[in-house]
Amino acid sequence: MPYLTFNIRVTSDVGGQPAIIFEYAARLFLTEAQLLALQKAGGDGAGVYTEIPTVNEIPALNAFILTSDQPINLKFASVSAADGVIALKNNSLVAIINGNIAAGANLNATINNTGANPANLGGVAGGT
Repeated sequence: MPYLTFNIRVTSDVGGQPAIIFEYAARLFLTEAQLLALQKAGGDGAGVYTEIPTVNEIPALNAFILTSDQPINLKFASVSAADGVIALKNNSLVAIINGNIAAGANLNATINNTGANPANLGGVAGGT
């Protein structure tokens, strides 16, 4: 059974002293895990979302990490054009760890790139 291990540490310089603000560690055992490395063409119309290839095949999305070098819109498990939209700026990151997004095929995670430039996406997805 595949698994993904997540170790996240957020640090800051508070009053001239380095400080750990937040730490998180988790290991998820999944039925399926896949690396994401793809390019999404630009020019999508407003409200036009397409599935992220292969992510739509995971029945329940329990882990999802995505980075994008261009501004994009990301939508999880919804059918209405405005529900659950997360607008990401360029060079951003979104992470869902130990979630339960289970909308079914083609709705777990969809993307919209209205910009002119293609977006380079990287990350990981997994679920049960």
